[in-house]
Amino acid sequence: MARPRGMTLTDPTRLRQAMTGKHNVTTLAKEIGRSRGFLVMILGGKRTCSQETATAIATALDIPADHLFRPALSAKSSATERK
Repeated sequence: MARPRGMTLTDPTRLRQAMTGKHNVTTLAKEIGRSRGFLVMILGGKRTCSQETATAIATALDIPADHLFRPALSAKSSATERK
């Protein structure tokens, strides 16, 4: 069974839409206590985040975390799934 390796963004567009009006990347990063660069990498699909960070983002945007994130699978388990 695949072990989750943090949380990954399901759809960058959904996160950007949720940010509209209240936040931009900089203000959201500041509110959740992370760097702007960290949030940009999440939006670009270049990194995962912890469950705590996913929850902080969702809370700041007043949206359920499972609407934005899903458990990330390890590279090994992802290769297994493709077979």
